[in-house]
Amino acid sequence: MPEAATLFARGFNPTRQGCNPTRRRLQPYAWQVLKSNKLHPGPLIEIAFWTSKRSNLHSIQEQLSGEKIKKVMRVLELTKSTYFPAFSRLCKEVALACAEAEDNAQFLETLRTTFEDLESKTQSGEAFAELPELFAPIMQRVLLVWKHSGHYNTPARLVVLVRETCNEVSEVVSK
Repeated sequence: MPEAATLFARGFNPTRQGCNPTRRRLQPYAWQVLKSNKLHPGPLIEIAFWTSKRSNLHSIQEQLSGEKIKKVMRVLELTKSTYFPAFSRLCKEVALACAEAEDNAQFLETLRTTFEDLESKTQSGEAFAELPELFAPIMQRVLLVWKHSGHYNTPARLVVLVRETCNEVSEVVSK
C-alpha cells in the first residue's frame, strides 16, 4: 500500500491521468478507413476494426488488472475517494467493451474468407457476372452472425456491414 499512497502524495489523479485516455480508446475510431486507400471502405475494414479494438481493449484490461492498479483501487476505496466510483465504473466499462469486441471480432472472422474472395474479384477486375456466386455465402454467414452474435445483432451494425459489402461491389461496377 505504501506505493499507492506515494502516488497520491505526488499528485496522482486517476481520472485525469488514467480514465480519459482509456475512455477515448473505448470510443469508435476510423483509422482503418484512413489507412485503406479506398474512398469507400469494404467489409474487411470492419473486421480489421473489431480485431484491432479487441487487441487494444485486452491490453487496457490487462493493465487495469495489474497489481499496481489494484493497490490504487484499494487506497481509493479505503480513503473513500471521490475518484473511486469513476475508476470502478471505468473498469466495468472496459470489461463490457472487451467482451463486446471479443464477440464481434470472433463472429466477423467467420466472414473473412468470403470477403477476401469478394475483394480479390474486385481488385483483379473479374467480370461482374461472377460476383453473384459470392452473395449466397456472404448473406448466409451474415445471417448466422445476426442470429448467434450477442453484440453484432443490431440494425446499425448490420447496415454498416451491408454498406461496406455494397462498396466492394461498387468497385467492380465502376471499373
